[in-house]
Order: sequence, then structure tokens, then C-alpha cells
Amino acid sequence: MVQRVFDFLGRRGLMARCPHCHGTGLADAGDALPSEMDRLTAWLHACGIFAVRGDLLRIDQAARYLGREPKTLRNWQSMGTLSTTRLRGRVYVTLRDTAAIAAEEK
Repeated sequence: MVQRVFDFLGRRGLMARCPHCHGTGLADAGDALPSEMDRLTAWLHACGIFAVRGDLLRIDQAARYLGREPKTLRNWQSMGTLSTTRLRGRVYVTLRDTAAIAAEEK
């Protein structure tokens, strides 16, 4: 059932792929990812930001953490470099993808 929902959303351009079934599409960040996830979680708590569904950040929140402009993340989204999820008209990035990008940039 879940896969059918993701297929439906994908056909409508609302979601590129299921990150749980098909991965994130990002290169494996190796051992740096768990520590980066911890840093990201601590940053979220310090800023008082609550992730949607516990694992999604708005594009502007992810850009702020990465030290980038939101437009840069939107460009990555349009190029297919960054997988995003649309929910109620907003675009979200997973915490895992955000941490993977931060780990790759270090």
C-alpha cells in the first residue's frame, strides 16, 4: 500500500521517490553521517525548530543549517541532486539528506 502511495505521488511530481525504499540518491557519507545527524538534531533543538513528522525540514530551514540560500536547494531539487517531499503545498527535505549534504561538504 505504501509503495502505491509513493508511486501515485511520484507520477504527479509531488515526490521524486520513496527515501525509505529507494534511498536518498546521495553518495554514502560513511561514518560522518551519524555524528552529523546528532549535530543537526542539537541545532534544531537549540533554534526551537520542530521537524515535520519528526524527520522533515522546510527548504529554508535546511538551507539555514547548511549556510546556503534556499534558492540553491531549490536549484538542486530541480536538477535532481536533492530529493524533496511536498506536503500541503510546502517543500521539505529529510533530516538524513540534510546531514548527508553537510557531511559531504566537510
